[in-house]
Amino acid sequence: MRLYRRVVKKDYLHGKAVYRYERFYIPVPRRYHDLVRPFLGVDLEVKVEPIEGGGGFVVKVLRSR
Repeated sequence: MRLYRRVVKKDYLHGKAVYRYERFYIPVPRRYHDLVRPFLGVDLEVKVEPIEGGGGFVVKVLRSR
């Protein structure tokens, strides 16, 4: 599994300036699609915690709004 970063660029003031922001994506492996499917289209409150030792992170769904 790989974490993806995308930089989004939006022009404003008729192209005189550019607004940039980052989006991070985590693709879900096929074997977990049935677990994730009920959350599609739902606003979620999530918590991201690093794993001790710097080996990764854990994403927890706290509740749906």
